[in-house]
Amino acid sequence: MKTMSVKVLGRVLWVVWVLLAVSCSREEEKPGQRGDLVNSTSVAVYDLPFVQGIVSNIQGIGEVDLRYRVEAVKIRYLTANAEGDVVNASGLVLVPMEAGAYPILSIQHGTIAKRSAVSSRDPMLNEGVVGIITAAEGYVTLIPDYLGLGDSQELHPYLVGDVLAGNVTDMIRAVRSYMQTRTLAETGELFLAGYSEGGYVTMATHRMLETQTPIDGLQVTGVAPMAGPYDLKMTFDTILSYKTYASPVFVAYTLTAYDEVYHWNRQDQFFQEPYASLFPGLFDGTHSAGWINDRLTCDLRDLLQPDLLQGYLSGTDTQLLEALQKNSLLGWGPQSPVRLYHGTADTTVPYCNGPVALKDLTEHGGRHVSLVSIPDADHDGAVVPAFIGAVHWFDSLRIK
Repeated sequence: MKTMSVKVLGRVLWVVWVLLAVSCSREEEKPGQRGDLVNSTSVAVYDLPFVQGIVSNIQGIGEVDLRYRVEAVKIRYLTANAEGDVVNASGLVLVPMEAGAYPILSIQHGTIAKRSAVSSRDPMLNEGVVGIITAAEGYVTLIPDYLGLGDSQELHPYLVGDVLAGNVTDMIRAVRSYMQTRTLAETGELFLAGYSEGGYVTMATHRMLETQTPIDGLQVTGVAPMAGPYDLKMTFDTILSYKTYASPVFVAYTLTAYDEVYHWNRQDQFFQEPYASLFPGLFDGTHSAGWINDRLTCDLRDLLQPDLLQGYLSGTDTQLLEALQKNSLLGWGPQSPVRLYHGTADTTVPYCNGPVALKDLTEHGGRHVSLVSIPDADHDGAVVPAFIGAVHWFDSLRIK
């Protein structure tokens, strides 16, 4: 047998070393975890005169202490879907462009059906404008896109409380990691706010943080759920009592999302023609909520199948009733301050949600729960006064 040359032996040993190193590296690699920051991309910078221009156009905003230039940054992070799989999600973070310690404010956006119509794509859309102002005031402000919107391609889990709350809490963790890459320290304060679906997600997030998965180092300082459907059964009962309902997209979105999330395969049992054939394509992420709404009837008795209505009203459709109960947000007592906001003339998300939530949360041990009723304001009319009130309230609570 021939003896292996020193040169050949060296090559063999080198190959063996490389294989061992790669093997060890693979063993040490850890899969991404929920709340991990994937990447960040700067979207825009806003100077103080620009922000002041925004503020000057908001009637009734009052005194706002604008101190910082603002950078808008899109981040991608890891969260979980309804199946528990770790997936990518996106959102916007707006940061003061000066070193210092800042509170964190998470703003949850209202109903969006078009995937691209989120603040991470355009910070001047929707709640992004509020975020620019609050960042100029000295809050690190984040606006999650939620699953199914922004970069996420699945169906948005509309009014599925635990999933959406998880999307928000995971983004808060990712934003904390992002802050470590900048000269941005934390004060330890966390504020939550949102309107309509955002009001719902805000309360769901608060409940998750207090009862399931608190975030070490952060204290929920103030929470402003605004015009949200916290009791879903009562909300549906009230909407069905109307002769006509101007926002049928909300009902259709809920049924479509629940059918997907809970694997009912009942889409053909929900809607009557000529509307039934439009589903599920209406919610493929390419159409706005307004566009969808215009293609549906405001008479829910013409939109929904008679058997569905009968099953719901008689209590025999246990799947739907249990899903609404599972995703309602009452029956617990928040320990951090909560200030609910709701317009008294709101029929889109019926005003009764405000007083009912106030009573229920207080009876279950909520220590600092209050309701600000906005007189004669409908769903659209209460948006600006609710956000103005919430931000000024947060300013009064934060560490000076």
